[in-house]
Amino acid sequence: MKILLIAGEYPPSIFGGGGIFMHYLSRELVKRRHKVYVIAINFSEKLSSLCGDAIVERLSEGMTVVRITIPQHIYPRHKVFQLCSKNAVEKLVEKIDIVHLNAGLYYPFIRRVLQRSKKPSVATIHGDPIINNKIPIISSFISLKDIAYHSAFLLDGVLSLKYEMTELYPVFVSKQIAQSISNYIPITKYKIIYNGIDFDFINSSLHNPASYKYVDFVHQYSEKGCKILVYPARLYPTKNSIFLLYVMKKLLEMGHKVKTILIGEGPLKHKLENMSKRFQIEQHIMITGQLPYEAVLGIVNLSHVVPFPSLNEACPMAVIEALYIGKPVVAFDLPYVRELMDKGVEGIYVAKNPLHFVKVLDSLLSQNENQTNPRIRGKIVELFSVKSMTDQYEQLYFDLNR
Repeated sequence: MKILLIAGEYPPSIFGGGGIFMHYLSRELVKRRHKVYVIAINFSEKLSSLCGDAIVERLSEGMTVVRITIPQHIYPRHKVFQLCSKNAVEKLVEKIDIVHLNAGLYYPFIRRVLQRSKKPSVATIHGDPIINNKIPIISSFISLKDIAYHSAFLLDGVLSLKYEMTELYPVFVSKQIAQSISNYIPITKYKIIYNGIDFDFINSSLHNPASYKYVDFVHQYSEKGCKILVYPARLYPTKNSIFLLYVMKKLLEMGHKVKTILIGEGPLKHKLENMSKRFQIEQHIMITGQLPYEAVLGIVNLSHVVPFPSLNEACPMAVIEALYIGKPVVAFDLPYVRELMDKGVEGIYVAKNPLHFVKVLDSLLSQNENQTNPRIRGKIVELFSVKSMTDQYEQLYFDLNR
């Protein structure tokens, strides 16, 4: 079968779980003798126009990656990528059997191309864009400008989701997200497929760690007696990273010797830097920007706790990876947290509100032990294997092509 993956993120330009998911899926599909075409982002810091050249890479006999060049620092990236990848999609769609998109990469620019092609198309939905009770949690910590950006981002997400639900075959990465979205968008057909994670790669990366500057820095802080908090997430309002500055300030006032590592990039980077200076905690905050996946895993492995205050998640891979590595996670009471706990996954500490988030972290940092129960690993591997994920997507592709 010939499969077109409209990924957006893809190695080496990965800044979230969606890129890792597409990487694992494409790799496994090629192993099963499918021919895979991937359309992905290529960043350029020197690009003077909105859309640059398309770079074609033939990685193997069964894998071709078309990288669409866009400016390094431009937001929202997914819309610019859509616009610039339209021509590449038009050229490839006629030679393939099925199209598979990451959520948010369909409307408006790719939609007409796929409608004309009449090829069966799948969209993986990684989150619920509806605000619900999320703005009240973060409104105390971000400006009106940030809230406006946040609201526009979510409204665009709802509009995109509407078309993805009605015109594509939706796959949700958690049951709770499917139920949540069905409250405001009718869903007549869908599947639940958990994202897969390459646990062998994680084990290899941790047992034979490569040397990276930021990993070495974090190791030095840990050796000096600092407790390490690590948050691997894009620097977007929905990820709620600004809230962690408030958390950090409170923990320092409580007397904790702690360092917070923010791994990611996004439009809030300068705001985070300025606010950390205003809070006089800049010596306790490190913003690394985008890092290689192996470096992210290495830093998470050095952490004591992974605070995950994100407000727009379906089943974040960063949480699953942290739990597998053995790190406790603190998160707000979102649907994915309840689903993981219902499935028997331990190690997530649920915060009811911002003050409770601080109290939970205070308690965990006061303990000498920073590892979760090793039994968690078995449950994580059972639920989130790459093989199981690929089996289900492959069967869906075959079903849609009958």
